[in-house]
Amino acid sequence: MPDDIARREPQPDSDYDGAWKEALRGHLPEFIGKYFPAEHAAIDWTQPPEWFDKELSQVLGQPGRRNREVDVLVKVRLQTGREQWVLLHLEI
Repeated sequence: MPDDIARREPQPDSDYDGAWKEALRGHLPEFIGKYFPAEHAAIDWTQPPEWFDKELSQVLGQPGRRNREVDVLVKVRLQTGREQWVLLHLEI
């Protein structure tokens, strides 16, 4: 092993949580459609989803914590007009 590799300091974990949350924010309909097609069909995608990441972080006690788990809470409107809360938990 070259000396420069052996002497490297361990790097802090990347912000996987933040990157995945941004990806979900930008592609929620596609994500739900691919993995939960029946639920995707039930959601009225003409109504914008409401995100509750900060509130969820406060409840779970994870503000500012970097990890490899992504918890996202979003409120969507169904085709029936009812609102529905969706909690997504991803482990990267």
